[in-house]
Amino acid sequence: MLLALKDLPVQNNVDDEYSKFLSAPTAMGHILASFPLDYVQKALTDTNRHSARQRVLPAPLMIHFPLLLGLFMDLPYEEVFKRLESAYDWLGLEAPEKFPSEPALVQARQRLGFEPLKNLFKQVVSEQSRPSSPNAYYNDLLITAIDGCKFDIEDSKENAIFGYPQNQNGDGAYPQVSCVALVNFYTRSLMDVEFGTTAGTGEQTIAKEILGRLQPGTLNLADRLYPSFEAWSLASGTGAHLVWRVKKDFRLDPIKNLEDGSYLAKLYKYDENRQRIVSESITVRVIEYNLMIKEGKKRVKKSKEAYRLITTLLDPKQAPAEELAGLYPLRYWTSEGFNKEIKTILRAPRIVLRSKSPAMVIQELYGLFLAQHAVRMYMDEAAQKADLEPSEISFKHTVHVIRRLLTQNFSFSPGWIFLNDG
Repeated sequence: MLLALKDLPVQNNVDDEYSKFLSAPTAMGHILASFPLDYVQKALTDTNRHSARQRVLPAPLMIHFPLLLGLFMDLPYEEVFKRLESAYDWLGLEAPEKFPSEPALVQARQRLGFEPLKNLFKQVVSEQSRPSSPNAYYNDLLITAIDGCKFDIEDSKENAIFGYPQNQNGDGAYPQVSCVALVNFYTRSLMDVEFGTTAGTGEQTIAKEILGRLQPGTLNLADRLYPSFEAWSLASGTGAHLVWRVKKDFRLDPIKNLEDGSYLAKLYKYDENRQRIVSESITVRVIEYNLMIKEGKKRVKKSKEAYRLITTLLDPKQAPAEELAGLYPLRYWTSEGFNKEIKTILRAPRIVLRSKSPAMVIQELYGLFLAQHAVRMYMDEAAQKADLEPSEISFKHTVHVIRRLLTQNFSFSPGWIFLNDG
């Protein structure tokens, strides 16, 4: 089934009639329930991070602290920790007599490291069930998108290893960490992620790790930055199907014209001298088109630039060119929407990641992505019980409600996310 952009539901906050469908855990309880205790214990065991002795800030508690940092990036450590207080009962731990200081929280984060968060993330994403809605698929292939983004981080001596962005005036003000993410189109949930430096490591290099882990039964969308013989070989070799845009100077010589206007071409490998290796090639299908807009009964070109897509779907009867051209814009909707959730709604503009060492930067990022996952799980639960599409619920509104209720320490129902926030 093809879901065009024009068919996507408008996000809104419907009235509270849907709250009757839903249970009523506390805000903190729901976030903790998003990451089952056996997952947490496995993450700590696999990475040898179980507390050797009883601590005021034990590892099972501190593994949740970076998640809360992801929800409250503008608050100091002590204020964030106050919202974690109810987790002691959930985890069967005795609460301390007084709140720990910021230095104590920093030390506890450092003891934990990033590895348990990475382990927990991989467990969570691997156990995600495939969406039941047909809108998540094209010809039974789960639609995914891959894209990159960058995060400003604390300007410390240790973080300088990530490198600084370059412009005509020299280095930028803050180091940046590069991130490449694989996102589920339908749920906007994260399926895979890799990190790298800004200096010396291109987005394509970071992406190769993810491309080699694509899954059969999926259809991946990517922009012009990604196509190469090596990347295509790696990604298509997983059994996943691909629809990627290519640059205008990307050479594709037709070998067979098809009835829908698309054509088959060879994608060649090149040697270090940029000479084509004729013996190493892959057959791809090419779809060329211009963006058009309707004005009355006329069709007028909107863009002089011709779009070119290459795909592993070689049969035009099973995947018509017009459908694939209509499918590709979902990449932008998916990737840009996910980036907005992470960088604008959760992080907020102009906020710099607070961690001062590379290991803590990666831990903070995993906490941020796990926070987004918890919010998305909450929205999915509400959508299922209210018989709505996930895209009909506002991520921004949900985050505002969760933050407010965590601050007020109320018990609340997932149905509250539908209430008007004004």
